[in-house]
Amino acid sequence: MTRPLFYLLLITLCWSCGNEATNTDNNTPQQLPDTPEAVTRLWQQYVDEDRFAEAVPLSTPRAQEWLQMIEKFLEGLPPEETAEIIRTEFTQMSCTENGDTAFCACVIKEEEELIPDTFQLQRIGGQWKVDVPEDLTEESEADMEGFIDSLMQELQE
Repeated sequence: MTRPLFYLLLITLCWSCGNEATNTDNNTPQQLPDTPEAVTRLWQQYVDEDRFAEAVPLSTPRAQEWLQMIEKFLEGLPPEETAEIIRTEFTQMSCTENGDTAFCACVIKEEEELIPDTFQLQRIGGQWKVDVPEDLTEESEADMEGFIDSLMQELQE
């Protein structure tokens, strides 16, 4: 597991809350976003708010398994450990598409610290979906680290 994905998992595990998913539109289907950036932002919002069922349509099968794992883990925690809601604050995001694969490099602000992270997405049936890769090759990891470094330099300018 890459460090950025580890940080995302750690943040989600430690500070998620047990909110129930609700649909305030009287069960009207919500139109899904159609860009990698919009999908990433909405997916992360659902994860932050423990609205895992709503994140499923924006998730690849591997990401759906990951969501189920997180949900089961949170069910086993005492309420006082899951009471705080964390809102991921993206300070910058840049996505690149290559066919049916996209990578979104971003900078997340957490307690005045800037943390670089990446999201991988797959287009399935015309819909962008967040993926949780099983394993990144050293080459793709090095490419993403360079992409994040350039994004961080832009942020500091």
